Amino acid sequence: HQEELRVQQTQLLEAQHALEESRDRYADLFDFAPIAFLTVDRSGVLQEANLAAGTLLEVNRDRLPGFPLVVYVAERDRRVFLEHLSLCRRKTETVQTRLHLRTRDGEERLVDVVSRPAARPGAREVWHTCLVDVTASEHAEAERRSIEIERLRMQHEEQAMRTASETKDRFLAVLSHELRTPLTPILLKLGALEARGAIPEDLREPLGLVRRNIEVEARLIDDLLDTTRIVHGKLHMAQECVDVHELLESLLDTVSSEIETAALELNVDLGAHEHHIRGDALRLQHLRAAAHAI
Repeated sequence: HQEELRVQQTQLLEAQHALEESRDRYADLFDFAPIAFLTVDRSGVLQEANLAAGTLLEVNRDRLPGFPLVVYVAERDRRVFLEHLSLCRRKTETVQTRLHLRTRDGEERLVDVVSRPAARPGAREVWHTCLVDVTASEHAEAERRSIEIERLRMQHEEQAMRTASETKDRFLAVLSHELRTPLTPILLKLGALEARGAIPEDLREPLGLVRRNIEVEARLIDDLLDTTRIVHGKLHMAQECVDVHELLESLLDTVSSEIETAALELNVDLGAHEHHIRGDALRLQHLRAAAHAI
């Protein structure tokens, strides 16, 4: 009988030692867990708090027991916290609420409050509660939303600019067609008169000047479309033999009246032996219009 008692006593001591080790192990897990853990009663008064909870609230964790947790809740969310406690008292499952905590230094932290009942039937009502800080993730999500909104705004502006550019191209195409329409029959008529020799001698030079200026005008109209052609990679440059002397003489004919009006004297020496180049004659003639505008 004494041996049996001794064995039972030994077993009880071993069980007590195992329980103490288990208690110490879970106490360490509770204290050093990276998430804020605490227990509250039915009124929301703190019973226990781990080190992470003290760090989150910026209070020594030994001073937390006995204080109502609502003290650390931002004023605008205190009603939300009271509703959380009410749900805890009515339900047996886990209750989760998102609200703002206000630390001792006045900083606000957005947390998820997760509570579940820990008391056995007949025991004092206590809820295990963890506070999950989601401030950083919420800021990251807000930043992501802001970036997405900015991306959509830029995409909308790009689409609007593309639409405006296409509208401009269509307008220039229609405008060029409408401007060239009355010039073409004039050039054809002048060409026909010159071919038949039906132009009086005293009108040949003025009509020739008219014809050349109409050609320049037609070229200027084409230049309206050059920007669009460059953007789309469709600008064509003709390569042909061009007499620079003739080009300069044509230029002088265009600006001669302006020179006389301004009472200027212009000396020109067209004595170059090599005065032919390869280039786009029509685009070189555009220099006449530029000089005329100057």
